[in-house]
Amino acid sequence: GSEEAVDIMYWPLYKSVRLIRGAIGTDVVLSFIPASDPSGTSVKKVRLTRDKISLEERAAKSSIHEVPGWKNGDLLHLGVVSLPDFYADQQGKKRGDPKSRSCSQDVKQILNQFHDQSVDGVLLDLRNNGGGSLQDAIEMTGFFIDKGPVVQVKANRRVQVLKDPNRSAVYEGPLVVLVNRMSASASEILAGALQDYARAIVVGDEKTHGKGSVQSVFPIDRKNDQHGSLKVTTAKFYRIDGKSTQLYGVQPDIVVHSVMDVMEVGEEFLPNVLSWETVPGTNYRRYTMPKNTIEKLKTRSEARRVQSEGFALYNDLVKRLGDRLAMQTVPLKYEERLAQARSDQELDDIRDRISELVEDNEATIIRINDGEDAGEESAADDEEKDATADLVLNEALFILRDLAETLVPTPESGTSFSARL
Repeated sequence: GSEEAVDIMYWPLYKSVRLIRGAIGTDVVLSFIPASDPSGTSVKKVRLTRDKISLEERAAKSSIHEVPGWKNGDLLHLGVVSLPDFYADQQGKKRGDPKSRSCSQDVKQILNQFHDQSVDGVLLDLRNNGGGSLQDAIEMTGFFIDKGPVVQVKANRRVQVLKDPNRSAVYEGPLVVLVNRMSASASEILAGALQDYARAIVVGDEKTHGKGSVQSVFPIDRKNDQHGSLKVTTAKFYRIDGKSTQLYGVQPDIVVHSVMDVMEVGEEFLPNVLSWETVPGTNYRRYTMPKNTIEKLKTRSEARRVQSEGFALYNDLVKRLGDRLAMQTVPLKYEERLAQARSDQELDDIRDRISELVEDNEATIIRINDGEDAGEESAADDEEKDATADLVLNEALFILRDLAETLVPTPESGTSFSARL
């Protein structure tokens, strides 16, 4: 409202959110320094009226991209599933509400649409997906495998194997899973299982977040919830090969760095973290691919990025950000501070140039269809996208294109592909 502003510079996000949230219909004023001002002297204000925020934008979304093949130039149609959360309406399920939503239902619907549209490959984008419903992560893994174990859970010294509840796969074609250091928990379960089965090529940062533990919330006083609650770690996750996702996360088959690889992002940077350990592996049957498939895909990807002006700028951006984050002091002399501000402006200029190159790349990768998300809004309604993220996505699409052209179509499946060769 009209109260005196509170300086939230360097505050943890959760504390800032406490001030931003409030009663519906009331105002909150945000004061900020625009990125276009390298001196940091100008301040702009935005007045917002608080209201309910629809979480529809966090639902699964789909799109189809046309990518020219490298063998004969034929266009391949590649489907992208963007999944920000493993969401589920648990209360609706308990009530038997037929309108209850879950990410597994939404993704299954998208995969069926991709089948009708005869896509040549699917990319599952789990970047920045911090997890959520364990059951939906297990069920979704089953969409891509015939049957078998998905994850192991250890609680009270007992290890339980959780298996795929589906009797058959929904999609059996070429599959790439895109992750970063913010992909955690349920995302790591899904990506790790598909990697263990050799069912998908995992692409992204050097590792995922590394959250391999389960937390439960218990009220301090069951009769009076005003006394608060305790969040207690009650179990740990393990991959089907017996290794924990704790600390080490899932390490991609092909590393395509994001800026998070130079930031202190991950379980290992949190206080009092649990250690990494193993349990006995389970019995499962790996899928097979042509010999040295991953090595060939990796070689082609690295060669492509070396020749890319966009990735040359991107690597420079990542290095500069890493150097800046490593700084332990802030200069107080005017000349030094001004040089730092100009350096920050150069980072913005690099981002702008990357944006231009990503737009130019639309001539190579054409987004021909924004599928409807699980709600009523279209994926085309997304806010302005991060060009560096699109650069990584484009490279992941090229990797998927290479994978699709490596695998051989089976006669009985028409334009779809069999993962088991």
